[in-house]
Amino acid sequence: MAEPWLAWTAAFQEMAGRIGWIAPPHIDSTGTPKVDDRHHAGELMAASLVRLRDRTRPPVRWWSRP
Repeated sequence: MAEPWLAWTAAFQEMAGRIGWIAPPHIDSTGTPKVDDRHHAGELMAASLVRLRDRTRPPVRWWSRP
């Protein structure tokens, strides 16, 4: 019989109210806790766009400003 998935409601501040889970050892042998972001696609998209913008924006040279 396969090990059950462990799940709980996350209580830490930035993820409060979301579902936390740990996959069974045959799926994730490290037992790393994860948070389900599936139903918060808008937040994931916003974070991705910020990372993309920061990666493509030229660096600011503070020392050469007039």
